[in-house]
Amino acid sequence: MKIQNIKKLPILLLFLWINLDLNAQLTDVFTNTVYSSVSTRVIKKENKMDYISGELEFYQDHLNHENFSDALFEKIQNVAVQNITDKLYFQIVFNELLEKINRNNQIFSDNGEEIEYENPKFQNLEIKLVSILNNQAIFSFNYDFEVFNYSNRNRPETFSIQRYYHVDLKTEKVERFNPYLSNYATVFPKIVLDKLNRLYAISTKKIELNKLEDSIPRNHFDGFLSRLKIEEAKLIPYFAGAIIVFDAYSESSKNFRGQAFQVYLNYDELKTFSNLLPYYKSFYGNFKNDSKVNPLLAEIEEKVKKFGQDPSTLDFIDSTSKINNLEIELYQQDDKLYRTERYEFDESGKLILNTILNVGDKNHSQKIYSYFENGNLKSIASVNTKKELDELQFYYYKNGKAQNQENIQQQIVDYDNYNNQNSNSKSLEAEFNQEFYFYNKDYQYTFRMDAFKEVSREHITISFISGNEYCNGWRCLVLDDKLHVIGIKSSKHPMHAAQALTNNQGQVTEYFYDNDRRIRYYTYDDLYRITSIKKFSDSKLETQISYEYENDGKIPSVVIYKTDNGSRKNVYKVE
Repeated sequence: MKIQNIKKLPILLLFLWINLDLNAQLTDVFTNTVYSSVSTRVIKKENKMDYISGELEFYQDHLNHENFSDALFEKIQNVAVQNITDKLYFQIVFNELLEKINRNNQIFSDNGEEIEYENPKFQNLEIKLVSILNNQAIFSFNYDFEVFNYSNRNRPETFSIQRYYHVDLKTEKVERFNPYLSNYATVFPKIVLDKLNRLYAISTKKIELNKLEDSIPRNHFDGFLSRLKIEEAKLIPYFAGAIIVFDAYSESSKNFRGQAFQVYLNYDELKTFSNLLPYYKSFYGNFKNDSKVNPLLAEIEEKVKKFGQDPSTLDFIDSTSKINNLEIELYQQDDKLYRTERYEFDESGKLILNTILNVGDKNHSQKIYSYFENGNLKSIASVNTKKELDELQFYYYKNGKAQNQENIQQQIVDYDNYNNQNSNSKSLEAEFNQEFYFYNKDYQYTFRMDAFKEVSREHITISFISGNEYCNGWRCLVLDDKLHVIGIKSSKHPMHAAQALTNNQGQVTEYFYDNDRRIRYYTYDDLYRITSIKKFSDSKLETQISYEYENDGKIPSVVIYKTDNGSRKNVYKVE
């Protein structure tokens, strides 16, 4: 690739684009605005630049909404064209790419892997709509290059260099956005260091079952923290706060074998950055996180979250059940026992231990539950036969509302440099993803983030109340004045729309969906205990479930499942 003679060269627009509807959406949680159906336009341009070969392609995010005019998208596209036709600008991007490739090759070399990338070739430019907060949008311009590995030239990798732009949707002003934390601070704020330290601890030290939270080191890993480069940390407004991102193949990424990594700061945590607020305040405005939340939101959500699903074991148990242990024996159609599930409860009726035993298999699994003093769930630890911790969830609350959840998985693996197991080198592999919650009046939002994977639009979900409807990302449940579900509306998938009939307790008795091709019938006894479920598809009975009880007990003694393939049963034993 030749880059010389700094000047601007013309580029011809062919006025040809293709719309790719990704059926995705973006959400502004501060204004409760949902931007539906974000699509991507593939724009072809004739190339007359001597430093880029072949036809030039732009992939530009686009959506139809009153806050986004066609003129605004054209303005953004013009900025992209102006940048890429500036040879000096492109030279800077290209030099940054070469540095990234060199760091990547060095990381592979340090890990003993004989992989080297070279000969980058410009591929395309992606203009991506990253986030919208308080009517302020962030776009990223991704310059994508194909980079070849000499040992496998048929499978090039894509390396990207990003530039960011801030768009005020009220004024349609477009300006360059510098996300690097070093632009606003000389040292990492303590709250950022604490989050990064926790991420590193989870990724490098096996958590001990008998200590749980306390086994994750609270002291700082000084060596790790000293290797972090503040000039590589990007602070990008996202969801109801911001993400601190370190790109793959950066100097800082060497702490994680070259992987990109990130942590999230919620709205309240971000406010502690007083030196950042002068610029970032436009993304958050004067929003107050103590705004009143519709109390019906939580009540309805609890009632309808399992609507249309078969009742699970724990659905039969509540605080009035007063049981210590529950054992369920699962039998195959030949009445052969193949699994036993055990549940243990504390004096208040909360589940504290769940054990699963497979007959004829020495392996078993357990889940251990712990709670805060106020009864809120604190953690769930999943344990294997060796009493080793496989998975762990932590739950956090603020002002009585769920704030976030941590999901941690750890595994000791034996891999050599060629990904062969059973080598002499053991290492810890960890996954760390989180869920963050944000509330704004009638709306509740959830953001799911993996510490080592790029976030996407699908990672933000929404639930809200509108009139007599409770809606989430893909359906709305229609409620009567007693908050009983009487139907389902689905805008994305009309075939999922449904109607329901309920009794005076709000229990569903008939359920019709998939254009009435699928029907379910539910029956109850005089104590409003479910006694049967019949599932029909195209007028054919596919599944029949029956529930048997002893005396006036709320928990069934036997549940029998019948299908075309035979029958099986679960036997419940209560202590």
